[in-house]
Amino acid sequence: MNPNDIYLSFDLDNTLINNHEGIINSFNYAMQQYAKETIPPNYIKRMIGMPLHEMFAKILNDSTDKYVDAFREYYGKIGIYQANLINGTKEKLEELKTIGFHMGLLSSKKHEMVVRIIDILGISKYFELSLGETKEQKKKYDPIVKSVLTKKLPGKKIVVIGDHINDVKVAEMLKCPFIGVLTGTTKKRKLKKGISVPCKILKSVKKLKPKTIYSLLKKG
Repeated sequence: MNPNDIYLSFDLDNTLINNHEGIINSFNYAMQQYAKETIPPNYIKRMIGMPLHEMFAKILNDSTDKYVDAFREYYGKIGIYQANLINGTKEKLEELKTIGFHMGLLSSKKHEMVVRIIDILGISKYFELSLGETKEQKKKYDPIVKSVLTKKLPGKKIVVIGDHINDVKVAEMLKCPFIGVLTGTTKKRKLKKGISVPCKILKSVKKLKPKTIYSLLKKG
């Protein structure tokens, strides 16, 4: 199997980067602005990977728009600099690129934030395509993602890599293999439960090997 025919679609938060501090601080900044309260960090951690509106909707009976705007205000100025790469991530991306795999990002973050983060962390050179939330794409498993990838990656075999149940939904929408990593808060059991595509769960992206990718594609 030729790695040049394969496109690896990575999630960002909890898959390649640890941005707990930035997200928790941004979330509670927004909460303090309007609800005059804060939320325990562990509760916020469990929601990372969800779109912002969904995160706030889980705890509010109020319109979430102003909270999301406040979150992004803080995050864009301060929170974005509080992220760091998960151990072994950069070395693994370098290895995969050298082998010849095509790679990209698919995130629940705003598109412009995705671009800024990977530039700040020095990993933008590894990705041919970065997709984040836009006016057209509200969720990472929105059907528009499938049409974009089909248009931009003709003939490529896609493998989705992520830590969250929403990444599983992306793989199922694309009908492609899923590689789950346990660097987030979602347990192995939940990532695998009822999944309808070939699946492999790893401890982290650092553990990803080409033979794992090839074996899953053969199953598909």
